[in-house]
This record gives sequence, C-alpha cells and structure tokens, in this order.
Amino acid sequence: MNSSFSEIDNGTDSVNTRSTIMFDIFQLIGLMLLSGVLITAWVSSRISRVSTWFSLLFSWLVFSIGHLLIVGYQTGLGPEPSAILCLAQAMLIYASPALNSLTGLAFMLQIYLAMGFVPYVFKSGTLSPTLQKMLIIIPLLISFGIMIEVLMLGILSPEIVQPEPSGMYCHLTESTASKLSSIVSVSSLIMLIIVEVLLAVRLSRDWASCKQILIRNGMSLNVLSRVSIFAICSIISLGIGASSFVSSNPAGVAGCNLALSLMPGAVGVIFGSQRDILIVWMFWRKVDTNVSIC
Repeated sequence: MNSSFSEIDNGTDSVNTRSTIMFDIFQLIGLMLLSGVLITAWVSSRISRVSTWFSLLFSWLVFSIGHLLIVGYQTGLGPEPSAILCLAQAMLIYASPALNSLTGLAFMLQIYLAMGFVPYVFKSGTLSPTLQKMLIIIPLLISFGIMIEVLMLGILSPEIVQPEPSGMYCHLTESTASKLSSIVSVSSLIMLIIVEVLLAVRLSRDWASCKQILIRNGMSLNVLSRVSIFAICSIISLGIGASSFVSSNPAGVAGCNLALSLMPGAVGVIFGSQRDILIVWMFWRKVDTNVSIC
C-alpha cells in the first residue's frame, strides 16, 4: 500500500483533489441529513416508524461513515492512511451496499407481511416481535459476514488492500469480496422489486382494508411510492458502482464515485421529507398534533 497513492498520475492531481473534496462534502451532507432524520424520528412522540425503517436509514448512515473514514488521507496529496484504517474502510465499503439492499428488502417485507399474506405471524393485528427482530438481525448478520471475509482477505494478503484508482477510498484489488457484495445486493433488489409488484397488485384489489392495516402497523400508503423511488435510486447506484469497479481511469472512477456520494443525501430526502417529520422541524408553527404519516 505504500506506493499506491503516489501512483496516481500527477497530471490528474488537481482534478482528483476537486472531485475528492466534492465527494467528501456530499457524503458529509448525507451523513448530517440522515442523522437529523433518524434522531428526529427517534425522539419525537409525533412520529411513528417501524423498526425496519430505522434500520434502512441506519444502513445508509454506515455507507456515509465508511466512505469518510480516510478523509484527509485521500488522492496522495497528504499522508497515507494506516493499513488498519484502510482495511477497516474496505470492510465497510463492501458490506454497506449489501446492508443497504438487504434493509430495503426487509422494510418492504415488513409492509408485505403487514398486509396479512402470512396470517400466523400476527398477534393482535400487528407483525410479531420475533419476525420484526429477524428482519433487523438477518441483514446485519449477512453484512457482518462480508466484513469478516474482507478482514480475512486483508490479513492473509495485506498487499491487496489498496486505494481505488481515484484515491478516494480503500478497496481490495482481489475481486472475491466485490462479487459477493454484488450478488447479495442484486439479489436483494430483485426480491424487493418482486415484493413491491405483489404489493401493488394487492393494493389495487383492496385499497381500503390495506390502508387500515398499514396505519395499524405505523405505516402509510405514501411510503410505498418513496420505497419505489429508493429502489430506482439503488438500481442506478449499483450500475454506477459496477462501472467504477470495471474502470481503471481515475477521472472515470472519480465521476462514478461522485454520483454514488449523492445517494445518502437522496435517501435522507426521500424518507426525511415526509409530512410528520417536516412538521416537527417547523417548530415555530402551530400544527395539529394528530398528523397523518405521508
């Protein structure tokens, strides 16, 4: 790893520096926005959210934190990050896309199950606590497994832990971890889309009863459109991420990374622009405390 940053072409240093600064700013904006939305939903008695909603936003918080771990050590213009820090970042870099997709699927599954497709998992008209815990724990366990794999690869072959071509973050030059992360992410997104289609069919057949079931479980119909937008953004981000892995051109990789750095902020806007959250933020206005989720 010692010579990797210095191998970035000197002619592209200024471009990389500008791109890296923008990359860090976008990630920081996403981090702050997601933190604000999560804290607001957690502490406000006016806002009701299911556990998988929190895990979905938390996963994107992890995405931002992971990409900001070597701020100040990027592009080869400053001191190099330590091997431990670089490996820690690589662990999060590969685990976070899988965690993002899996928590999105878990959130959609909770809505799907809340419609009564699996009646025996219910108690008093709501999803059983055991199943809710499973929807939280399983994505974490799978993502943790990817982190362990990256850790083992990094320990056994320290030379494969390198900065990616633009120098914005550390990754592995060996492709096993990226393939595993991609398989988990793509599979989860495909299942998410299937579940969303099934939900749309169910809603079209029985709109009124589905609305009441969602409200009883602390959800709303409006959130489905937000999950649809999220799924589209996730598919786009996967495509961009795949392009950055294939490309070896620092300028091209930097462009892909910049596009990816917008995702945490986009998720914060998608799920943080719901009416009840905005009303809490507009504390100077007198509003009805019985606000519907939207």
